[in-house]
Amino acid sequence: MRYAVTASAEECLGAACPDYQHCPWIHARKRSQQADIVIVNHSLLLSDKTLFHSADATLATRAETVIVDEAHRLVDFARHHGVQVNSWQLSAFCRDALASLADDAPEQAQLCDYLAAFLRLLSRLKQSEAPSTAYVAEQHLSIQRVLVQWCQPLVDTLRRFAQRSAALNALSIRSQQLLKTLRDIGDGSGLCWFETRHKGFVLQSVPVSLSNHIRQLCDASAANWIFTSATLAIAGNPERFLTGIGLPEIEFKRIESDIDYAANALLYTPVLRGEPGDNGYSEQLVEQLLLLLGEIPGRALLLFSSHRALQQVAQLLGQHQQLDCFVQGSMENHRLINCFKSSPGGVLLATGSFWEGLDLADTALACVFIDKLPFASPGDPRLAFHANYLAGMGVDAFQQEQLPAAVIRLRQGCGRLLRRLDDRGVIMLADPRLHSRDYAELFIRSLPAMQQVREIDEVKAFFQQHVPAR
Repeated sequence: MRYAVTASAEECLGAACPDYQHCPWIHARKRSQQADIVIVNHSLLLSDKTLFHSADATLATRAETVIVDEAHRLVDFARHHGVQVNSWQLSAFCRDALASLADDAPEQAQLCDYLAAFLRLLSRLKQSEAPSTAYVAEQHLSIQRVLVQWCQPLVDTLRRFAQRSAALNALSIRSQQLLKTLRDIGDGSGLCWFETRHKGFVLQSVPVSLSNHIRQLCDASAANWIFTSATLAIAGNPERFLTGIGLPEIEFKRIESDIDYAANALLYTPVLRGEPGDNGYSEQLVEQLLLLLGEIPGRALLLFSSHRALQQVAQLLGQHQQLDCFVQGSMENHRLINCFKSSPGGVLLATGSFWEGLDLADTALACVFIDKLPFASPGDPRLAFHANYLAGMGVDAFQQEQLPAAVIRLRQGCGRLLRRLDDRGVIMLADPRLHSRDYAELFIRSLPAMQQVREIDEVKAFFQQHVPAR
């Protein structure tokens, strides 16, 4: 009989586990530490929590070469994934504690009542409206303090019963780890941030800058570090990336793609009145989009800057029954993608990770539509927090951070179109600011060289000449 065993990061006790030396995960990790070459992406590299505490005993300690893929996301990912705790972790801890107490300390009815009350508190926090529209630090910190106050008695009490059983000992260690994490979140070195997500919440410390941590990580290893991505440079310049990770440029090599955008792709920027957010703009946008969808002989990927914009357009497109639309959120992502791939004229409406995480492999697109230049939401307090930090150092946050980040995201979105040498298609970038703002040229220069048109008849002529691959 075969068994599959799993444990979340919160349940893993690390070196404190009595079976630490026999753990298959630890054995696999030790084998990886003996590797000459380690290939990781930004997420796997930063999932090693030692990055936020020390530079020792990481995956890259002994490797001769470390290759970090998707490196363009390294700094931004780290900035939004600092020390954190979520409602699932806390709820799972309470449920595990109640089960272990029932088995090994059934007389502790008062402690069980306390855990049940803690679960009710967590449920209320899941339902709460996070104060995110106008960031008030005290509101977020007050939630952190409440959770610390609830966890401290659990730590003190569970220590007294830790020797009764291995399960209670494990719970005692977990409670101490949770309390330490909660205290670290409120230590003042970053932005204490509380946010409700789906049916839960996340409390985290958003770091101001990760450059010191990344530099320490690299300095702690004798390895050669290689950072790769399709979008490290802005208009051919890697300065923004190098500054973000705090490392000097040693050698930067740009490898041109074999895909001929000039011959196989078209950049279509239709004439639109007003700007995104103006009254009636969405209706005007859909009108132009419908003209395009009526001309393309294949599938279309529609990328949106927000879920709100996605839903607005989805509702308007839904009135046209001839369109075979697939809307992100209507079903699980893998089912959504499979249904879209099976439809020769399908239209997929998406946002978020679909900008860069979607690879349709052997399924060609005839069109990628982007609703507007993908600037981060100006109402995000995390963005304002970092902007204020940069302003204190005399740095223009828009020019040095927000504009380059939007350029990289646009490049990622446009990169969904041509994935093979024989792919053909059009990119519709529906943002009038491309023809009215000083920064527009930076966006255009950062995209692959291709013909630019503004009239739908020119798109029609392109498809008459170039039939896209299926």
